[in-house]
Amino acid sequence: MLRIYTITVLLLSSPAWAADDKLSDEACKNIFNGIQSALVSAEKQWVIVRQGGANAEMAAGKAGFWSQQAANYATVYDSLCKDD
Repeated sequence: MLRIYTITVLLLSSPAWAADDKLSDEACKNIFNGIQSALVSAEKQWVIVRQGGANAEMAAGKAGFWSQQAANYATVYDSLCKDD
């Protein structure tokens, strides 16, 4: 997933995208699906944190990571997909 995120960021930050205001509907749908996947992953980790136990600390780190990924994707989606 990190590899996909890195490639997406590199592609979206390239000067070639600067000429276009918005991404294609398919690209936006893929970004939206990425947001949903990251949120689902974060929620699974938060459930582990709430249960406590030996894995709670590691799960908290993973939950934070996936929450941040969702926020990053949401920023891209807001910038390049949503109509103002």
